[in-house]
Amino acid sequence: MYKKKKRSWVKHLDFILLDMLAAEIALFIGVFVKFEGAIIFVSRFDHYPLYEDMAMLLPFIDLAGVLFTETYTGILRRTKYQEAISTIGHCFVNVLGILLYMQAMQTTFFYSRFALGVAGVAMVIISYIFRCGWKRVIRRRMLQDVNKTSLIVVAESTTVDACLAELAHSPYYEFKVNGVAVVDKDMTGQVIQGILVVASADTLFEYLRTNVVDEVFLDGNTRASEENLA
Repeated sequence: MYKKKKRSWVKHLDFILLDMLAAEIALFIGVFVKFEGAIIFVSRFDHYPLYEDMAMLLPFIDLAGVLFTETYTGILRRTKYQEAISTIGHCFVNVLGILLYMQAMQTTFFYSRFALGVAGVAMVIISYIFRCGWKRVIRRRMLQDVNKTSLIVVAESTTVDACLAELAHSPYYEFKVNGVAVVDKDMTGQVIQGILVVASADTLFEYLRTNVVDEVFLDGNTRASEENLA
């Protein structure tokens, strides 16, 4: 498929921002569970300059962890168990980054281990809730075909059925198959697995020129046949 490539961390900017927010909330909870008990006043957070500095640094630690891990790869297709494992790993990297920062700044003695421990646990719980909740929103939108890109499948008659079956396997793909072009015979007007054959080899270019098509999927038996299709 000829597809605009995006780096994973850019493609999933929404999840990155949610994880950053979860980390900030978790640190806030850890500090006030330690120093204020059950009474939490937002306006008093600035009474703790060390933790305030940590709060400002957390987004950069989180982003650094994203750049060096694959925490968002396949996030929409994960099960809840897989997401829990991924969330724990992501939060562990964040906590490790915090510890490295404290060690580098030689400020380990001034931070409360209890506060950071509570923050770490809260980070896992909040991040997991945010991720699962946002995935439900995204999946609902994708199932409704909102903002899906228009995809045309170009294949031979012997492989088109298997190709369409594979593409239709998951409802969470970010594209929608709007047509098929069969290149080894003229099947224009026929319907294959609910998808209309819109062109043959002779009419494909004209169809692509006169219709809205975002992406083209080339399916061939071998690499050579795919190159020929291209």
